[in-house]
Amino acid sequence: MLIAQKLIKENIAEYILYMFSLEDILRAYDLDMDKIEKNLIAAYKVTEQERQNIREWYESLTDMMRTENVRQSGHIQLVKNILSDVEDMHKYLLETGKDVAYNAKFYHILPAITVLKSKTTDPTIPDIEMCFIFLYGIMNLRRTHKEISPATQQTADETSKFMVLLSKNYIKWKNNGFHNE
Repeated sequence: MLIAQKLIKENIAEYILYMFSLEDILRAYDLDMDKIEKNLIAAYKVTEQERQNIREWYESLTDMMRTENVRQSGHIQLVKNILSDVEDMHKYLLETGKDVAYNAKFYHILPAITVLKSKTTDPTIPDIEMCFIFLYGIMNLRRTHKEISPATQQTADETSKFMVLLSKNYIKWKNNGFHNE
């Protein structure tokens, strides 16, 4: 919760990747609050009130995962809504040209996104979501010490650079910075 609160304000790309990871961690604990308490919440060095807030947050996430039937895979509506908001900002930037560097970086990685989408079971996945899925896959490969080819690493590096621009623009978007220009 504490990390999520910080990231959602400062770096939307890291927030989304964090939430993808957290959903998988909660699944690994079978959405069982006793396991989550023992393995996650107990590690926090916080006051009892903060611990209770953290526990309630994890409970709400596990409840959402159960209710929204994403126990095995998929994302809770909260994450989907943020992805949709980021996608809206992305479309706005492409249409208006407000950030030339953003558009240039996106069109630079677009061929890689197209290839990635062609390898999925759902080629209609929005471009931005595909970037997150790809980067999350790279995170998991690194976490499990799997080999990453130089070409894949290059694509990951370029996608990460794009995500830096996306995150900077998202902060501006949320603060209505585009409407003041």
